[in-house]
Amino acid sequence: MKLRQDHPIEVAAAKAGMSRATGYRISQNPKLPSQKPQTRGRRRPDPLEHIFDAEVVPLLQSAPGLHAGQDAGLQQAIAKGQMSADQINVEWDASGDRFTRPSHSEMDRQRRGYGQPFVSPTGAMMRYPGDTGLGAPASEVINCRCHLRIRLNLVNGLKSRLTPEELATVRTAL
Repeated sequence: MKLRQDHPIEVAAAKAGMSRATGYRISQNPKLPSQKPQTRGRRRPDPLEHIFDAEVVPLLQSAPGLHAGQDAGLQQAIAKGQMSADQINVEWDASGDRFTRPSHSEMDRQRRGYGQPFVSPTGAMMRYPGDTGLGAPASEVINCRCHLRIRLNLVNGLKSRLTPEELATVRTAL
């Protein structure tokens, strides 16, 4: 602050277009933030460092077992002929609170046919929340609280078994 040579700190700071507090801070330590030494990292050792990758990450990744079971149930129903894949639509349901990942918020309410993956804005592909089978990274699946809404279109399954007149009657009843 060259103005400090001729004026008190308050006046020099005002003429330089900064607050009085900033003027005092600069007079105490005139170095720029980029010239100051970097702050140090952890002050205490991480108590989970030796087990984090081996035990904690797999524990966090195992949480989406419910969605995997739901997917397996749909696959079994299709395999048994109880329904066909074209009768199933899935919709991504993000939790929608302050903890929801921005990428998952953008995927909220997207609909797909069963078996088609959801693609997050980061490029990660998932069939359901927490799915790592298509290569989604841990940053997309750990602690994911999103849900998958499953919608069955029963009329699609009836198309192949009913006459057009019977199908029209079913549609009007629904």
